[in-house]
This record gives sequence, structure tokens and C-alpha cells, in this order.
Amino acid sequence: MPEPCAIGTVCIDEQVGRRVARLHGLLLTGSLGVLIRARREGHSVVVRECIERMQARSIRFGSQVIQAALTQAGEA
Repeated sequence: MPEPCAIGTVCIDEQVGRRVARLHGLLLTGSLGVLIRARREGHSVVVRECIERMQARSIRFGSQVIQAALTQAGEA
């Protein structure tokens, strides 16, 4: 039997996947969380532009999620 692995955080955007991950006690982030972290770590990421590009490819986020991401990224 394989040993359990220690996963720190998983990146999942879809609602069902996030629910399952929470049920298993995993820490979560999504694509916007990854972008915010990259920006905080000094990478040249413009979160607003990334959101616009994702939306152009039919990836949808709620307006409150977008506003919270922009605020956390210092782009509000």
C-alpha cells in the first residue's frame, strides 16, 4: 500500500473539485490565487490583464471574486 503524500495546497477553480478537496482536508487556491501570489512575490503580473484574457477564453469569475482579487493584488 502506498504511503500517503503530503500535499500543501491544490489549485482548483471548479466548484465541485473545490468541495471534494475541502472534504479531504486539503488547502485550496485557484488560478487567481496563484496570480496574486506571483505578484506579491515580485513577478511582473498584471492581474487585471490576466482576468481579461481568461474571460476572453470563456473562463468566468463572479464580480465579487474579481474585485477581491484586484484588491488583494493592489489593483483595485
